[in-house]
Amino acid sequence: MEILLIGGTGFIGQAVSRYFKSSAVPVFVLTRNPKEENHRFWDPQNKEVEGESLKNITHIINLNGAGIAEKRWTPSRKRELYSSRIEATAYLFELTETHCPMLQHYIGVSGINAFGFSEGKTFQEKDPFGSDYLSTLVRDWESAHWRFQIRVKTTVVRLGMVLDPSGGAYTKMAVPTRLRLGTVVGSGKQLVPWISLEDVVGLLYHLCVAKKDFPPIIHGVCAHSTMAEISHFIAHEEGKKIWLPNLPSFLVHLLFGSMGQLLTRSLNVGNGSLIATGYTIKNTTLNAITDAKKN
Repeated sequence: MEILLIGGTGFIGQAVSRYFKSSAVPVFVLTRNPKEENHRFWDPQNKEVEGESLKNITHIINLNGAGIAEKRWTPSRKRELYSSRIEATAYLFELTETHCPMLQHYIGVSGINAFGFSEGKTFQEKDPFGSDYLSTLVRDWESAHWRFQIRVKTTVVRLGMVLDPSGGAYTKMAVPTRLRLGTVVGSGKQLVPWISLEDVVGLLYHLCVAKKDFPPIIHGVCAHSTMAEISHFIAHEEGKKIWLPNLPSFLVHLLFGSMGQLLTRSLNVGNGSLIATGYTIKNTTLNAITDAKKN
């Protein structure tokens, strides 16, 4: 087994790469800026790739995509979000036909925000896509992933908010908290589907090594917590308390535009597909994420 990792230099990708390496599984990372021995150059915009060493790749994990919540969704940012997902994956499909003759399994990662938002409904894998911007982005992203199914086994994993003190949403939320400016966004009652970084890595490894069939779409979610619970959890881990009043939703939308709905609206999804894979979730509570690191 050899793994080709796209998006392997980011928060999630680095953790995935480390774990596979520690398990003695060869991993190659496609990147515009190769810096390590296992990095291989690619430039999907100009359709260039260093593909000579990819002939024995058996599994692809595609994590590629500019960060959804890193910048305000301006027209130029929306183009970047689209091209880094859909157009990059389209080129990946092209290059694998030439350079990856041994490919057996393609795993495409997308986002859990595929349905819009709802205060009461629990969305399942087969529910239709929503009509909001993020849902249509996920729809097109997954369409690019599904092109691989004409060649090889294909699995799509929709990740919830990935939580770990080493990066991602945790560190972004921790910054104001460390400055004693922490607050709870919106009402604080909105549900957030999340997954620990440890479980993202464990699930992706399981999908590569387990000799069984999986649901085609997997909701990568360990549990749901309210925004208030996540905010206070992070504050506690940082040795701080949240003193400021909640940040009203209308201010969030003024500051972040339509991206603010990610922070102020509820989303509840089922994770029966993850359980059906046979993977055992390691972290089902927020405290479990950091308890293992302390022991």
